[in-house]
Amino acid sequence: MKFRSFPLAVTFALTASALPLLAQQPDLSSLITMPEAGAGVSPLQQSDDYTKTQAQAHAESKKAFSVTASVREQYDDNIYTSHDNKVSDYTTIAEPSFLFNYPMTDTLLSARYTFDATAYAKRDKTFDTAHDLTMRVNQTFSSRFNLDARDRVHYSNPPEIDSGSVVNRVAGTYFNNTFSLQGTTQWTPKLSTVTSYTNDYFTYDDPTVAATDNRDSHTLQHDFRYTLTPTVTLVNGGSINALFYDHKVTSTVFGTLTSRNWTSFTGYTGADWTALPELTLGVRGGGVYTTYDANLKDSLAPYASFFTTWQAGAKSTLDFNYMHSVSPTDLSSYSSATSDSVSLTGTYKFTPKLTGRLQGSYTMNTSTSSTAITAGAGTYHENTLGVTTGLGYDFTQYLNLNVGYSLTNVGSDAISSSYNRNQVSLGLTASF
Repeated sequence: MKFRSFPLAVTFALTASALPLLAQQPDLSSLITMPEAGAGVSPLQQSDDYTKTQAQAHAESKKAFSVTASVREQYDDNIYTSHDNKVSDYTTIAEPSFLFNYPMTDTLLSARYTFDATAYAKRDKTFDTAHDLTMRVNQTFSSRFNLDARDRVHYSNPPEIDSGSVVNRVAGTYFNNTFSLQGTTQWTPKLSTVTSYTNDYFTYDDPTVAATDNRDSHTLQHDFRYTLTPTVTLVNGGSINALFYDHKVTSTVFGTLTSRNWTSFTGYTGADWTALPELTLGVRGGGVYTTYDANLKDSLAPYASFFTTWQAGAKSTLDFNYMHSVSPTDLSSYSSATSDSVSLTGTYKFTPKLTGRLQGSYTMNTSTSSTAITAGAGTYHENTLGVTTGLGYDFTQYLNLNVGYSLTNVGSDAISSSYNRNQVSLGLTASF
């Protein structure tokens, strides 16, 4: 099994948010997830402009309402993400989307609803559907204070791999609601604070999956940011993350129904450096202290993150991210995992009409006996590699042709959880 890594089409999720390829419209789900603990907070954006086709950017900039329709043909060599006995199929994916974006002097109101229908050529169940509603309200109260609220409601019945924490399991049919609230205060010309709260709730239709993975997480994060020089900003902060599972599991260690709930406390320090007008680097270092509801020993682990963003002229961009921290795990034998995640995203505009995109991600998850609630459970490893590439060509300001390829590979100590998957797609996107 695997869940929370790479979507079905030609996109895949990085550590905490899904990044759209040219074959798809911008994914407003990235507006919902607040920054990772210690990552710092960059100015909030409506979306990443370079991920939009010319048609989408034109439609969204001209009016409060816009409609985007995407149709893709795709070949998938492993639709059930199986280790053995792979089943391949051709799919047709239709994805209409409706965007409302209404900026005012001090207020921004945004919402997007996207419906996804996937038809399979050979599979017994011929159709899968998904619904995604994203809403945002941003209010600037003064030059010193800004408040941003976002909510995403998502329901999907394909065996898609959703974005989120660094866990690699098939989600199956699930409902997810993510709410976030972030306040930014400029106390002095050099000192600011950023405070955020995020609630992330998952529930699964499959009773077997629901018994171990229905969960509700709450994260409170606070950053102090001090502008040391025009190019260097010091960041000190921390976060509290409380994870609650709906159901207890039977522990062979303790012989009773045992809660997998845990709470982590993260503290970090670091800096952001604008080395060049086109190049920004950031680093954080600290520790994570985790307590468990189960009768497990509290743990202290290092926390580290690094990012760089490079805008190489008008033609190309490059983003790199690394994080080491404690993360959830859907393995019912363990309460948590330690994760290392690396991601790289690049775009290049070959011509005014032709743009290419390459994404790569590698995640290593390790669960140890210190967090095990099952007798005899030793160290468990699960690694995920994802590579996605694509080209987008703007025929006109309203119509885009896109082609993409995606590779997903999950290697696990459990053979049943390992698999390899290749997907190729060709599609058209129209925006009005």
